Amino acid sequence: MVTVRSLLFVAWLYLSMALFAVGLSPALLMPYRQSMWVIRSWSKFCLFGLRWIAGVKVEFRGLEHRPTGAALIAGKHQSMLDVIAPFAVLPDNCFIMKQELTPLPFFGWFATKTKMIAV
Repeated sequence: MVTVRSLLFVAWLYLSMALFAVGLSPALLMPYRQSMWVIRSWSKFCLFGLRWIAGVKVEFRGLEHRPTGAALIAGKHQSMLDVIAPFAVLPDNCFIMKQELTPLPFFGWFATKTKMIAV
């Protein structure tokens, strides 16, 4: 049963990625806020699917200690969720990412539009 739920969530994750990226791509022509809204919405949608399909509850601890201004937050990057989840709770994210990801359709376009730092 765990394998079936995991496979269903993977399908949810990748289908939602395609639907949000392609379906909401007109946000790329709008200001920064609309593009970030698409990414944040997709992040929340993924976390909802993780809870609903896989039964995994994601818990954010220490949010009361986050600074009000700019800060560097270093994640352990133990899974893909470490990239998705912060968009759901942090107000204005900027990730450092591999340069090779920027030419990818939709993913790279949204990353460029939202001023992610490509190294």
